[in-house]
Amino acid sequence: MKKSFSKLNLLSQDYISPFKNGVSRWFQLDQDYAILSLTFPYYDYLRGQVFIDDLRQVYEGEVSEQFDFIALLTLLHDDFLSQMQKGVRSHKDTAEFLMNSKLHYFKKTKPKPIGEMRQVKSNTFIFDFEEEEEEVDLAEEDNVVMEMTSKKSKIQRTEILLYDLSQHMEKERVTVEQLITLLYLDFIYRIKKEGNDEKVMRNIIRLIEK
Repeated sequence: MKKSFSKLNLLSQDYISPFKNGVSRWFQLDQDYAILSLTFPYYDYLRGQVFIDDLRQVYEGEVSEQFDFIALLTLLHDDFLSQMQKGVRSHKDTAEFLMNSKLHYFKKTKPKPIGEMRQVKSNTFIFDFEEEEEEVDLAEEDNVVMEMTSKKSKIQRTEILLYDLSQHMEKERVTVEQLITLLYLDFIYRIKKEGNDEKVMRNIIRLIEK
């Protein structure tokens, strides 16, 4: 397995062995956790905190004080996996969503020198260049870095899913960390664009109560 689908890269380790050793190993795996490092633009992080505060105030008594930013990320990740397990999302549509989201949130167009130097006068040379997409590292921007604890079994399941999705993504690749970040940024983008939505907030409450 050459491709890595998270910084943990569980698919390339012996951790894959539980699939070969029977169901009994899964109980042990569920006690095994790892930390994912996630980076968010500072404003988007603050907007999520405001949404959580709104949720607590509007549905007072229904949302625990323990429901915080990391809990929201976990909920979005779990809901995504649940939809994939139930077949609500097709692989092709999901891959397209991830590619478009990555292009929207992680990439920008930047001129880069392409090819060899070209002589235009006896003592003047220039580079030919074209517009080329270059991935933006969110860590270079004003941001917040969050550490999210997750079960290794869940991370591995997500890596396997992303490996399947990669067949529909040409040369593009999305990691577990990027997936969770994209799910959050897409969620918060819709809130910033349309404002709080009662149906969305009620759905969050339903997922919390599961």
